[in-house]
Amino acid sequence: MADLISITNSKDYDEIIKIEDSVKPLWVLLVDGGPDENPRYLKNITEYSGIVLSIDHFGTYLNSQGQVINEELAIKNFQFSGEKLRDLWQCDKIHDKPIKVTYLDNHTDMLTNDDISWQWIEYYCQICCYSLDIRKCINRNCCKPPWAPEATILLQENNGFLPPMIQGHD
Repeated sequence: MADLISITNSKDYDEIIKIEDSVKPLWVLLVDGGPDENPRYLKNITEYSGIVLSIDHFGTYLNSQGQVINEELAIKNFQFSGEKLRDLWQCDKIHDKPIKVTYLDNHTDMLTNDDISWQWIEYYCQICCYSLDIRKCINRNCCKPPWAPEATILLQENNGFLPPMIQGHD
């Protein structure tokens, strides 16, 4: 959810996700678990097998039992590793398109408990094998009227969601 909020707030994606400065009413985001991001595939194993991230670049923060004894140092070391991964992943491309990678010090800064609740997720979201679907409901007290009434009629046949995506063979 933090990524979606970040994307909607970024001018970099306005051309793709907005119509006349308003977020498009229907998004379809699919993941395929394919070799471009899956660590089980040989290309990723060989491509990234030489990466070594130092856990103690700024000094040791663990005791002999592996417990954190210096929280500030642990956070500093974690940030160092996160920034190194960001720099590495930014060098890659997907379908010859650049990848935008951001290191966040604390992802909870982007979402507060006021922004989203579990009740909202349970009501508006459907988690499938290949997608996360977020619906717009027909209650005008919480959701604005649909921009595309024909699409709304189609979606209402499946409780406001797209039919679940299944893995294709072609």
